[in-house]
Amino acid sequence: MFIRDMKRQTVKSALTIGTVVIAVALCIAMVIAITSIKEQYRNLADEQSSSADLLLTSYFEKIIGESTLDLSNLSENVQDTIKFYSTDCYYKPATGKYCNLSFIAADFKLESKYKGLTLLQGKYAGNESECVITNQMAEQYNIKIGDLIKVLRGENNYSYKIVGIVDNKGIATENLGRCILTNIYNYKGVGQPVFKLILKNNTSVEDFKQKITDEFGKEYRIEYPEGKAEEFINSMDAMFDGMMGFALLAVILSGMFISMVLKEYVIGMRKTFAIVKALGGTRKNIILIVLNRVMIISAIGIGLGCVLGVILARGIVAFISTFLDSGSQTISISYNPSMIIACLIFCFLVIIGSTWNKILKSSRESVLEGFKEYKTSLSKKRIRIWIVFGGLIIGILGDYFSENSNLKLLCNILMVSMLIIIISELLFWILSKLFCNIIGKINPILVLLNKNNLLVEKRKSLNMVILFSTIIAFSLGILFSVAGIIQSIEHVADTMFYGDLVVESDIGFSSELENKLGDITGISDIQKNYEKIIDINDTEVKIKGIYTADSPYDLDDNQRENLKNKNSIIISSGLAKRMGLNTGDSITIPIDDNEKTFRIIGTIKTMEHDGKIILMSQNKFQNYFKDYDVNSLLIIKDKGISDSQLKENIKQVVDDNSIYIKSIGESKKDYISSNSSLIYLFYGLIVILLLSGMLMIINTTINLIKENEYSKKIEKVLGTSISLNILSQTIFGIFIGVISGITGCLGGRLIGSGFAVRLNESEIYNIIPSYKLSTFLLFIGISALITILSSVISSCITYKKLFGHTGTKGE
Repeated sequence: MFIRDMKRQTVKSALTIGTVVIAVALCIAMVIAITSIKEQYRNLADEQSSSADLLLTSYFEKIIGESTLDLSNLSENVQDTIKFYSTDCYYKPATGKYCNLSFIAADFKLESKYKGLTLLQGKYAGNESECVITNQMAEQYNIKIGDLIKVLRGENNYSYKIVGIVDNKGIATENLGRCILTNIYNYKGVGQPVFKLILKNNTSVEDFKQKITDEFGKEYRIEYPEGKAEEFINSMDAMFDGMMGFALLAVILSGMFISMVLKEYVIGMRKTFAIVKALGGTRKNIILIVLNRVMIISAIGIGLGCVLGVILARGIVAFISTFLDSGSQTISISYNPSMIIACLIFCFLVIIGSTWNKILKSSRESVLEGFKEYKTSLSKKRIRIWIVFGGLIIGILGDYFSENSNLKLLCNILMVSMLIIIISELLFWILSKLFCNIIGKINPILVLLNKNNLLVEKRKSLNMVILFSTIIAFSLGILFSVAGIIQSIEHVADTMFYGDLVVESDIGFSSELENKLGDITGISDIQKNYEKIIDINDTEVKIKGIYTADSPYDLDDNQRENLKNKNSIIISSGLAKRMGLNTGDSITIPIDDNEKTFRIIGTIKTMEHDGKIILMSQNKFQNYFKDYDVNSLLIIKDKGISDSQLKENIKQVVDDNSIYIKSIGESKKDYISSNSSLIYLFYGLIVILLLSGMLMIINTTINLIKENEYSKKIEKVLGTSISLNILSQTIFGIFIGVISGITGCLGGRLIGSGFAVRLNESEIYNIIPSYKLSTFLLFIGISALITILSSVISSCITYKKLFGHTGTKGE
């Protein structure tokens, strides 16, 4: 019977199943994609540290191959000790331009044992003239086993014979997989060796860290590997908690769609129930018939949804992989059974919960009531009002009082969702009557048709508005947040690159090169970006020497003047928060073999170096630090000379493939692109959210409107032509789309402002949300277009179903 009924109502059944499929697929896809990306980051960090529990980095330079760490008295706690060393080197491939590589001296045996390295071809390097390279390097530079590779390390050139190729995983992921590795026990270079400690299972890492700090703390910096460091874990959890907000939103939206579609499906069967009762069927018969149909639809929808969800997840992961680390990292699909099962159980419970009450109510109706239009009772409306306002209050209180970030996120989503419902109700109530009055003055028939949609069928129309508004609000809110993060990155680029041209070098600048540049015609001034990375209380901090007069940092006149004082510095807000410092406090900075105390005269917000920087005047920087980095020169040109002409003048004097000349715009663009790879992840999820949401809304809209067969019959009796009906549905679509767009944009602005406040609390970001009218209008226009199309299509489907053709006036 069910199969026969499905054949009679092909479109209705297909759309109902299709909506369940898409809703379930959206849940599964988001959960699998986000879980996979998070697991990839955890595994990558773990592999890079070779599953080590602690890292001991020497404060002093030693001969790498000969340096040792005596832990014989701690053998009951230490399972293995892996020695490691890494530094920068430069390689000149066939293209003729130097490229930066990571030179790694490794313990091949132990790294292989703990998955830090995987040999693909050849063998591991034995003597000091041999090396292995990554498959990433082999492919990128077209080099192979047996070739000689020459690299510049420090001021000297070295040649190595390639004897093996390792996988681009574990420790070989440094520098995007551009690594050259040699045997640490045959490496005689001088540097600061790192010892990776792998502890036995019954050892408390925290207690052991304290124990060896007391014994080795003066000679080694003792810290957790990045994958186990509190800062890494907190930042990663914060990032992925935000992404899980996508998944949570997907689950909520999916539940809403499934609930609405199946409710309408059950309501649409009321005539069938009435016929069954007229033929002598009992209430039990009706309940069993409906449950049978709902369960079959659920089984088909959930089953196909799981398959589609896995396919969609693979697509999301593949899309995001192309942007992460320039595509050098491949994200493996990770299935979290508990989360997937939880999503499926949630969808199933929504199906049962949303239909059970309608089934019971419909089974109690008389034969006559079954043929009447369905009306929502006043008591149900009151319950809905209480639920909405109760949810709003819970969301506000939870967001204000909760200290758990995940709970705050949940409460924030709940609060915004309830506000969207309230705003939608108010706008719909205010504008629907006004809209009908305006249309009534144009055409009485049009007002009659639209009154049915807007007033008689208010609940269905309002549900459409809420669905559209929710998707638009969250998509816009996240879009504004992402735009704010990019603005913060752009601000960092503004502080790093200013002037007219930027001269960058892979191997640094010699005084001879700087003198050559100074003599070039057309150059008015040359400024440097002075930088040095130091360790302050186990925190890696970047110290910058800046020109106080025209520095692009947001400093007032007093700060610029006071920064010239001997012991004055400005620190980032993120560093101040991390160290518990305020303006006026003092901070001790290690300078070579000594320490010096500085007074903090102000703070700035910046994302640069993860928000951990210190600014001092250029003169003080040069006086205090003898060894520092200058990776770029900022060129200020004379008036009357073009950028292209100045570039040519520089190229004629400086003929060096390691030197790159870029415009300020090009340098900023490269910096923003290299620091925004994860932003594409958010964009990818926004696209998936929008597309999936729009597909479900189209299905839902068609299901909701096409049920109103009674209204279409009345329209036919009144002599309404199909063209007038299409015009009516177009006007209706415009109204619903505009109301949804306005509500969604208001909600999006609220979400964007809320995200900005939360991000700014980290003291790293300084986001001021920018709301462009063009963006709002675009979303309103898309919303109106989709509702117009779905309304017109649904009307045509209903006409064809009822009358077998599109109809003509007067028939």
